[in-house]
Amino acid sequence: MPVDHARSFAEDELFFSTTDPKGIITSGNDVFVRVSGYGLDDLLGAAHNIIRHPAMPRAVFAALWDYLERGETIAAYVKNLAADGAYYWVMALVVPLPEGYLSVRLKPSEPLLGAAEAIYADVLATEQRVENGDVRRRRESISAGVQRLQELLAGAGYADYTAFMHEAFSAEVTARQRRAQASAAGATDDPDTTLGEAAATSLEAERALQEMVDELAHSEHLAVDLREKSRFVFGLAEEIELFALNAVLSAARLGDEGAALAAVASILGRRSGESATDIRALNGRLGETADHLGGMRFRVAGGALMAEMARRYLDGLRDSGAPASTCAVELRALSMGLADAANEMATAVDCFTAGTSQVEAAVARVDAHLRAIRALEVNGQIEGARLNDTVVSELFVAISHQIEEAREQLQVFHTLSEVASGAQMRGRSAATTAIATRAAELVRCLSADGRQAAEAAALAQAA
Repeated sequence: MPVDHARSFAEDELFFSTTDPKGIITSGNDVFVRVSGYGLDDLLGAAHNIIRHPAMPRAVFAALWDYLERGETIAAYVKNLAADGAYYWVMALVVPLPEGYLSVRLKPSEPLLGAAEAIYADVLATEQRVENGDVRRRRESISAGVQRLQELLAGAGYADYTAFMHEAFSAEVTARQRRAQASAAGATDDPDTTLGEAAATSLEAERALQEMVDELAHSEHLAVDLREKSRFVFGLAEEIELFALNAVLSAARLGDEGAALAAVASILGRRSGESATDIRALNGRLGETADHLGGMRFRVAGGALMAEMARRYLDGLRDSGAPASTCAVELRALSMGLADAANEMATAVDCFTAGTSQVEAAVARVDAHLRAIRALEVNGQIEGARLNDTVVSELFVAISHQIEEAREQLQVFHTLSEVASGAQMRGRSAATTAIATRAAELVRCLSADGRQAAEAAALAQAA
């Protein structure tokens, strides 16, 4: 029975669990056991929804399974139910694995948790209203909940759940890192053993990934700038076309006396059409690049969390003195989770850096149009002065201001270029991926050694 009491756990703690493809728990660490309030024997073999809190809308879990069944990693704020009825909030990162799923969870602290709580309450109310106590309407209620979730996220400024997930998870990992840097205590005490080497390499990967998270922390503002510039650029195309039309109308009003102005207006009209095509293409590139940026931050943060989880688990294993054979399942899952995070991060960085190159090319094309239109604007002002026509003069002064503002707005892409290439993102990503992959391989070796030891022990006992 749920009670209004929160179970506490430290901000620096991490816990994880693994399940089979049907969501049956196959392993979990000691933090998971302690915080959930269940014994390990109670958890193993139980469905993971044993800790599902009734305040969680089904639509959130529907979204989670939708991602996982597509083979995609997902992060979500989740309110869990402990054995004594108390609750505890986590930010969960869930990774699909060949043998099921791995979930790593941290204690949330960012303001977005409050936003998630409000959204969840609204979505849950929608589901309950549609279902109205009739379980036969459950599918219908989930569908309504998913739709309401999308509506609320859109109202909060997010294109979809992926955009919210990227921002929320990246913010939580960044805040976690700011609170406490990874400790090297004991991680390299026994570097000559496989366990010691795996722990030390996991720590190295953790630090390298956390440094990337730090470097990308300011990219949240860059992502907002990209979205704003995207809206500005889209409106710019319409503004230029409108200016061209007004210039043509002004020339027609002046008749033969406006012949020179008509020529300028004609060229401006042609240029406006050409620029509109490239401006709208740039708008699309901006949206794609903002998405790539969010995805990159999410993948790097996910890699950092996986590396920390592996390092913490290995340190705990070494301190306990337990043989690897007792936790082969956990080690295998962590090795696959870390390897998957490293690969996804490398892919995300490649997408982002490739996208920035395309944006730079699109910006150059748009800027060429703006320079040409700026030259036409000067000729238009000269004609307005010659004709002593204030309407024409004011029109081209307005064009001048618009073009100058546009060129200033486009300067943000120099910052984008610095993030992508100035920080040598590709080289840094390759080096970090190599470290994380090496750590994953060492953990996998421990898993294999542990499994072989367990099989040998079983054979010996049978003999």
